[in-house]
Amino acid sequence: MAPAAFRFRLDGWRLYFILALLVLAFLMPGIARLPAIDRDEARVMQATKQMIESGDYGRIRFQNEPRDKKPPGVHWLQAASVTWLAGEPTNQRWPYRIPSVLGVLLAVLANAALVRRLADGRSALTAGAILASAPIVVIEGHLAKADAVLLGLSGVCFAVLGLTYTRRLVPSVALIAFWMAVGVSVVIKGPVLPGLCIAAIAALAIVDRGAGWLWRLQPLLGLPLAATAMLAWAQIAGWDEVSRFSRSAAMQDLLPKLTSGVESHGAPPGSYVLAASLTLWPWSILAPLAAIVAWRRRAESDVRFCLAWIIPFWLGLEAMPTKLPHYILPLVPAIALLMTHQTALRAETSSGATRWAARATTLIFPLAVTVGCAAGISSGLVTVSPPLILAMALPWIITAMAWRPENVLPRISTIVVLLVLFQSALFQWILPNADRLNVAGALAARIAPGTPVALAGFHEPSAVFALGTETTLTDTADAADFILARSDGLAVIAADELAAAEARAAEQNRKLMRLDRISGYNYGRGNEVDLILVKEDP
Repeated sequence: MAPAAFRFRLDGWRLYFILALLVLAFLMPGIARLPAIDRDEARVMQATKQMIESGDYGRIRFQNEPRDKKPPGVHWLQAASVTWLAGEPTNQRWPYRIPSVLGVLLAVLANAALVRRLADGRSALTAGAILASAPIVVIEGHLAKADAVLLGLSGVCFAVLGLTYTRRLVPSVALIAFWMAVGVSVVIKGPVLPGLCIAAIAALAIVDRGAGWLWRLQPLLGLPLAATAMLAWAQIAGWDEVSRFSRSAAMQDLLPKLTSGVESHGAPPGSYVLAASLTLWPWSILAPLAAIVAWRRRAESDVRFCLAWIIPFWLGLEAMPTKLPHYILPLVPAIALLMTHQTALRAETSSGATRWAARATTLIFPLAVTVGCAAGISSGLVTVSPPLILAMALPWIITAMAWRPENVLPRISTIVVLLVLFQSALFQWILPNADRLNVAGALAARIAPGTPVALAGFHEPSAVFALGTETTLTDTADAADFILARSDGLAVIAADELAAAEARAAEQNRKLMRLDRISGYNYGRGNEVDLILVKEDP
């Protein structure tokens, strides 16, 4: 029996229309107002901006340095979005974020299509609502990065895999979509999605002692289709660049993450289980019950498929020294599917200890929000306002509604509405209005477009994106030389380094003129910044 929270008719297009509106309700608030987030999002947007400016779509660069981290696919999608929606390189953030919104939308609709074929329309709507509203999905859907796009491609691949494995009829167009998604994913984020598919297929083959069902995917025809994405990359960049990039990405990005905690992102095994209380809230309270039910019913093909989707990849992530919360993103559709399973809410399927453990972990999110908001108020990062009060209160109200796991899905309509209000307050009002966190925005507001700038006190990528590609990142001495050599130039220098810059100018019998002062908090480095805008005193 499907969850009965959604009591309206869900035939055909209505299901997908409602889910599309739900995705937009979660992702549109804040997409234009949220500042460029340091460091990954701002780097990606700046690299895309440079592609459009230079017309070179084969190489990824941040200013003059090659950025050999991820393949160029997401930059192409962003460049197309910016070109079509803005017409030229722009400092507006929303056109760069549209591919991420479309990635989440694709994942939700693909997962709903799978659940609808495995169960019914109401279960599909429930799974879609859980997926669309999970904090990790909403956050990544707001950021101009590759992860939400990868989520969308993963949703397509595993929807087709699931239907094929459970012996549902799979249209030819779905098989084409599967192989195209696999190929495109390589150009988006390297071997992540092929590796995830291989891990799931291998797990199923071991458990089933065979994988004859794979032939229904038409691999002899599909593999060449998937390879066309790589051929397109080679056509644009050249085989030499593709080969150079692949070697560099493997040595500089992939291998370090497999051997050590990169950029202070190391964490012990089990970290993702603990993080799920935040990244999947409030649905994380369903996870223990769903896991118990799924394991007991693993003989059922749809449940077994989800377990093969989740377990091997999750264990691999836990074994990796480098851990980031969004690494589990391609697994969230499977988790949402298991949470909607028809028996996942029976209280008698778990012990009291399991239920109380689920409740305890669910309390972490509202507690973290409350502490974070209180800390932001006390430090002056945010001000008390109705949206802030709403954002502090709603997590506690939602947690109270979800206190009994068996009552969560029957109340899902109300919970989803409250989640929309909470996340709208956060992304549309609170974060965009936290001016002390938006140092780059403050600089851009005080510096005329086109002004040559040397940055010596704030080297974050968001400043380059806001001020322009030609912005010079340097030290205090070179920043002083920069404005002494250019009468139209301007330097941004840390306040405690200003005396050194003035002394350097005095050596040439020249003076510096203070124009403005900007204070804020660099969350990328975790320190206060106090910046002085200076130019030569004529």
